[in-house]
Amino acid sequence: VHLCHAYIDSHSNDKLNRTRDALAKMGFSILGGAVTTFGDGCMLFFCTLIFFFKFAWIVTATIFFAVLWSLIFLPSILMIIGPQGDTGNLKVYIRQATRWYQQRKMSGSK
Repeated sequence: VHLCHAYIDSHSNDKLNRTRDALAKMGFSILGGAVTTFGDGCMLFFCTLIFFFKFAWIVTATIFFAVLWSLIFLPSILMIIGPQGDTGNLKVYIRQATRWYQQRKMSGSK
């Protein structure tokens, strides 16, 4: 989510530069959070209770696949089919809807 938000907020217009901006802005934060959570999950492998040992597998596998998706697959997809320009920017859509509503309201009142 954070990477996609940074992609949409990028001031670049083409997909490649928007993806680079998003990774530069959020990549280290995503990786840092993943490393600390993965490390916490690894500590659970040393527990003697089976519940915590199994939970360690769940946490580490989830983090591994989340990092794989967010830092490898998602940027690749964004570079290929990501939105360009103002596509996907809700502020633009809200502004257009507001203008349309005001024009319709003014033309209906005459």
